[in-house]
Amino acid sequence: MKKLLLTCLLALLSLTTIHAQTSSLVNVEENGSRGTRLNLVFLSEGYKSDQMGKFATDVQAAVAFLFTREPWSRYRSYCNIYRIEIASNESGTDYHVPSFAYPTLQTRDTYFQTGFVTPNISQLNILSSTGSSRVYSLLNKHVPEYDIPIVLINDPRYGGSGGPIALTTTDPSSIGILEHELGHSFAKLTDEYDEAYAGYPATEFPNATAKTALSQIRWNTWIEDGTPLNTPENNVNFANKVGHFEGANYRAVGWFRPHDNALMRNLNRPPGNVTREAIVLTYYSKISPIDGMTPTALTQTFTAPAPLTLSVTTKVPSTLPALTVEWRRNDVTIEGETGTSLSFNTKELGNGTYRIKAIVRDPTDWVKRDPTAALVEEVTWTLRLSNQTDPPVINAPLPATRVLHLMDSISLDATASGPGPITYQWLKNNVSLKPAVTTPTLSLSNVSLADAGTYSVKITNPGHTRTHSTVIAVLTPYQSRVVVGKGKTATLTIPASANLPPVMWIFNETTLANSARYAGATTKSLQIKNVDIADSGNYDFFSGDSAPGNIDLLVVTTKPDYTGVDLALNTGIVGGIYDDEFPLPPISFQLPNSFTGAVPAGLKLDPKTGRITGIPTKASTNQTLGDELTFTVGNEFGK
Repeated sequence: MKKLLLTCLLALLSLTTIHAQTSSLVNVEENGSRGTRLNLVFLSEGYKSDQMGKFATDVQAAVAFLFTREPWSRYRSYCNIYRIEIASNESGTDYHVPSFAYPTLQTRDTYFQTGFVTPNISQLNILSSTGSSRVYSLLNKHVPEYDIPIVLINDPRYGGSGGPIALTTTDPSSIGILEHELGHSFAKLTDEYDEAYAGYPATEFPNATAKTALSQIRWNTWIEDGTPLNTPENNVNFANKVGHFEGANYRAVGWFRPHDNALMRNLNRPPGNVTREAIVLTYYSKISPIDGMTPTALTQTFTAPAPLTLSVTTKVPSTLPALTVEWRRNDVTIEGETGTSLSFNTKELGNGTYRIKAIVRDPTDWVKRDPTAALVEEVTWTLRLSNQTDPPVINAPLPATRVLHLMDSISLDATASGPGPITYQWLKNNVSLKPAVTTPTLSLSNVSLADAGTYSVKITNPGHTRTHSTVIAVLTPYQSRVVVGKGKTATLTIPASANLPPVMWIFNETTLANSARYAGATTKSLQIKNVDIADSGNYDFFSGDSAPGNIDLLVVTTKPDYTGVDLALNTGIVGGIYDDEFPLPPISFQLPNSFTGAVPAGLKLDPKTGRITGIPTKASTNQTLGDELTFTVGNEFGK
């Protein structure tokens, strides 16, 4: 009794040890990120802690075999390979010992509890439900992105099994079982056996059909013309061809397979075209032929021309053929562009919205039927482009400023070159001219002070508007004489627009500057303080690019004396233009600078110059002598 208790305790301790085992992950071969690769994960079963070196060697042997087989050899670069090391307390796997009565099950203390436990199928090795749970627990812990889990059993007996988790022993012939079982678990293929298996479902598979009409046979694209349905077996003419061979899916009659003698019927045989196609399609159903793209944001907005490179990173099969790339713009193929990148300047496209598409294909002839286009992947960038054309360029820049004399004319030419159509809109002081001027040239004739301002033209083409401006200033170049008394302040004012540029005043060939005597020497109003006779004369002025103008200054010293002066004015005509100067004394130092008096209807008297202008509206009472008018004239010294 004590011995039995001790045995039970030891068993419990042993079981506890199993559950407490630690696992570790080893990267055997990585060809890319897990999210872009098929992840094969080998898990150790029946390897004790001191046998992990053997496990590594056995994994390498399995990998070496599998990746010499089609299509695995071509697509090895699509795979990552890992091994998860988890020790068992004993080597091997459960198995039955033959007996004349009942076979005796010999158990091994292994982590995943595998075993040959189906007496009537001696080579079938399966997982217990506990073992299956442990497999998934380790996968989710170490490689949650797993695609193909494989439990490698450290046992010399031949065998294995398929299903979601593939099992194979280390028997050299069992490696062939792995390849076959991956056809089941990975590619969802059925066995092409014709031995009866009671209860096996009568389901259509990629490599088994009950259809007898060519159009309904899933692999009909592989059947060459002239190949009979119910294709003869063991016939040299069809040994390596795809046909319609009777016997499949565990049925000898009524079900057909595509190959006479291939992998899913006998181990270590070539897979056959249909099986190979199914495996390749499964590759691409799980992973994309594109590993990445640049830029990753698929909508790009550009508000100015810019260089742009679009690129895709494609998978590279371990053997040819390489994947192909086709570039399309708005669904039209871009001729000559077959590389993994497309570079251009957005200006080449112009304004608008464009769809640039990269289409990556596997051109392999191992696939003829691809109903879901698994071997094709597309990436589409949407480009929203504005302001992509070159802006209009004015042929000759407008002058920054022009100073015109009263009654001058000017033509501003803003003709521009560049992508069209080009339109023009002229404005004055930021307000469109009325009537609108939409020609390249703006003409101003007989300008007045009211025409002064900032003239702008908006030149527009698709995507751009450029504005060019000219400041127009207007001045009256010649003024009546300014008369001022000695010792007073004389003000010489140029009638000009408010935007007149700085003025330069010149007297007796000397440029005047602000000083104790001069003020406003750079403005349109020059002040001369405490004038004397020597200040009399012509004062020239310049502004901007204008021609010179002048004002005559006369300094007087006595009041006007009209002794002996003829005071008759010129005769005018009713309705006609009248323009006459008031009679002046012969001595310049006595000239008046103020005039008052009544003039005939329609005329007016300039109070500073005495000039009488206008259009008479009423005839004189005395047509012979005219009207007698009374005026008061004077200067600072008297009237």
